[in-house]
Amino acid sequence: LRLGGGVDGGVHNDGSAERWRGGETERAVGRGSMEVNCVGAVALTKAVLPAFIRQGGGRFVVVTSLVGELPTPKRSAYSASKHALHGFFEALRAEEFDNGVRVTLVLPGFIRTQVSVNALTADGGAQGSMDDLQANGMDPVRCARRLVEAVQRGRDQVIIAGREGAGLYLKRWSPALYRRVIRKVKVT
Repeated sequence: LRLGGGVDGGVHNDGSAERWRGGETERAVGRGSMEVNCVGAVALTKAVLPAFIRQGGGRFVVVTSLVGELPTPKRSAYSASKHALHGFFEALRAEEFDNGVRVTLVLPGFIRTQVSVNALTADGGAQGSMDDLQANGMDPVRCARRLVEAVQRGRDQVIIAGREGAGLYLKRWSPALYRRVIRKVKVT
């Protein structure tokens, strides 16, 4: 917020994750991921967008996930919700560019947070355990610094990840190999 009462930017950092096979997850759990991760961000964006246009611009910072580009087993609804964010905000970026509206998509990989502990199981209960990959992920402070730096530089997109970020290149240049590898990734 500006001191004058306007809005210069907004950060979408919504997160509801599930850790179960898509076909076995209750519809309400998948719908909840879509509502929290995507529908809420889109609704807030639509509420703020007219003010951005009136004042000649603003920036949306959208924290999605590598899973928005690299779907993995046991994260089907989460992946779908993050894919939807990518689609909406890429289109919005093109539609509103001439109005000064900018978008920074942030794609974090494994960040050492409680996301896996709080992830939902097929029936909506909490997983209650830490994934090894999450436990060994990037320090959240380092992630935050990289996010701020990307916004300050006006980046359209930033990947904040360790080795898992290489999956983006594997999927782009060898999709068949990516699909074989992703089937074998040990996720909980």
